[in-house]
Amino acid sequence: MLALRSHAVLTRVRPLSLHVRPAPPQRRFFWSEIYNGLTPAANEFLDLAIALPFPQSFPPYASTIILATVLLRLTFLPTVLWVCAR
Repeated sequence: MLALRSHAVLTRVRPLSLHVRPAPPQRRFFWSEIYNGLTPAANEFLDLAIALPFPQSFPPYASTIILATVLLRLTFLPTVLWVCAR
């Protein structure tokens, strides 16, 4: 008899707390929103890659990526040095 009662106590389901809120509905994420936003910038970057006067031996797109990376790092270098010196 005790074994049956202990089993009934262990299998009892606890009621949910009154303070549990349902999860808010999440906004759906679409990659097309990002893609549509970046497409004009990508087209302009390709136009820049074609317009820059690189020698024929340099690939224009890769050279433009390298040039943009170097320019951005040189642009932010003073700020980084200032923050590190603080």
